[in-house]
Amino acid sequence: MPGRILVFACCLLASLARSEPRHAITLYDEPAKYPPGFQHFDFVDPQAPKGGSLRRMESGSFDTLNPFANRGTPISMTQAALIYETLGFQSLDEPFTEYGYLARYIEKAPDNSWVRF
Repeated sequence: MPGRILVFACCLLASLARSEPRHAITLYDEPAKYPPGFQHFDFVDPQAPKGGSLRRMESGSFDTLNPFANRGTPISMTQAALIYETLGFQSLDEPFTEYGYLARYIEKAPDNSWVRF
């Protein structure tokens, strides 16, 4: 009987440790600088000229665009960052803040033991 009560108490306490989903998470639970759905960072000029070309040199070659392939020569992770999206991204003016990119909401435990996207 005491074991059942202990299990019930643990389940009850685990449900209390939940947090609410947010558009951004910070390391020290401070409010994020940018609101949900912001269009651009403060340090970005949306009226900047667009266009041009980018050329990058990489020694070696590849035969698959999958950087996680077991066979063949995959592209480098630097190049993979150009074709794969991440769940979240960091702002350059907030070093300990992560904003959702593919993830709509981010939820983390108060003690930083888990994160849910």
